[in-house]
Amino acid sequence: MIDDPWANDKLNRRADGEHLISVLLERYAARKATGTGSYILNIDAAWGEGKTFFLDCLKRDLEQRGHVVASVNAWKDDHADEPLITVMAALDEALDPFVEKGSKAATALLSAKKALGIVATETAKQVGFHVLKTVTGIAAEKTLERLKEAGAFQGVGIDEKAFDKSAEHVWDESLKQFVGERVSEHRKANEGIETFRLKVADSIAAASETHGKARPMFIFVDELDRCRPLYALRLLEDMKHLFDIDGLVFVVATDSDQLSHSVKAVYGAEFAARKYLRRFFDRVFVFPEADRADFIKNAFDNVAISLETSFFDTGGVKALAHLIAWADGLKMSNRDIVQVVEIVQTFVTSFEHNTKIEPTYLLGLITAFYRADEQLFDRVAATSGGVAGRLDNWRVPHLRMDQRSRRYETVFEAADSVMTSWGGRLKSPLHTLTEQEHGSLYNGYFSYEFATLHNSSYMSDAPPLTILNEYPSRVRNAGRVIDRDRAPAAK
Repeated sequence: MIDDPWANDKLNRRADGEHLISVLLERYAARKATGTGSYILNIDAAWGEGKTFFLDCLKRDLEQRGHVVASVNAWKDDHADEPLITVMAALDEALDPFVEKGSKAATALLSAKKALGIVATETAKQVGFHVLKTVTGIAAEKTLERLKEAGAFQGVGIDEKAFDKSAEHVWDESLKQFVGERVSEHRKANEGIETFRLKVADSIAAASETHGKARPMFIFVDELDRCRPLYALRLLEDMKHLFDIDGLVFVVATDSDQLSHSVKAVYGAEFAARKYLRRFFDRVFVFPEADRADFIKNAFDNVAISLETSFFDTGGVKALAHLIAWADGLKMSNRDIVQVVEIVQTFVTSFEHNTKIEPTYLLGLITAFYRADEQLFDRVAATSGGVAGRLDNWRVPHLRMDQRSRRYETVFEAADSVMTSWGGRLKSPLHTLTEQEHGSLYNGYFSYEFATLHNSSYMSDAPPLTILNEYPSRVRNAGRVIDRDRAPAAK
């Protein structure tokens, strides 16, 4: 039985994947007919949209269809100096199971790697030169060496007449020699590139003929937007020019906003980065934003937290509905949601009380902590009055019976009002809160906690307080691992 590569697709990306496979195969066939080389697709999606999972599913799907697929984690190999070697290593590894020693494919692949060595050596020379900033581009160390040979330097000083006389001659001779060297090296590199392309194409074709692997071969590149700017740009350049090979299709997953920052870091803040990036790709597929409910459920599934069993249905409303209202109202990005869920995970796993967690108060505290808004945090923690509009647009859902129809309907209350209503009442005895909050949004929770933890009774000389009083310190402890550099500024 063949495993379904999309079996764990919780963000409903299967249709996108199957569509892209059809497009890529059609584009490959069209390119092959015209002999125009490789095809490069960019999958553009923000952080947290599931690009890596999507690539994994796409890879398994293509492999089941008989294609060879190589994977490049650009971030993992960011320490290397030569991106083209990284890509070649991934290609070599993917082809290795289909290349027998001494076979036509093995011979072609070995020739390709030898040719790549020539190309890499030339690239290293270009990068390694400390070039004199003149119109000639002559390497500084070569110029100085030749001036010494011409007698321009006498002892520790400079003979100015000799320098002027010899400099003109050296400059002219250096330029001739430099141009000659560069032309020779350029020709050698071009020949190496052409050989490399032909031999890679031959090795793919040979593996296909011997093992019946379908063409094209795919190379997936992920995490490019996390790389050093120069490394990311060189990888794109190599992919576009050196690996323009018949039989290859590249799929590059990026967050173009982040990658644009890398481009601007190299070329300047005013540079048209997005337009520049488009030149590397034949087509860009922009991920449709994941359904908010699916994304939140998946985020909690990934940290093994059950929303149903971990959280109380405050106001008669499920935790998922509270989370959606919170995320939409406060315009939390997917990155924000994932990082908040990490705080919630630590909170939940260290929660030793045998009771469910109240979600709205927890979300209010975590929001303040995540924003690094200490004043808001203190106010939500019910120590200094109202929240003064800082949670504007977050509407907390709860059920209310319509007196006419006698049916429950969902209504929404401003989170500002909800958080302010706590006031200093959390310091009141729990049994008192169950009476004072009768008919309010939180009455059900206080009654639940009182019954679950105290059997709805108490000692008159030591009445219990609600465990919500512990939430502020627990959130601070849980949130210490948050990357504050990625957190949004306080509003």
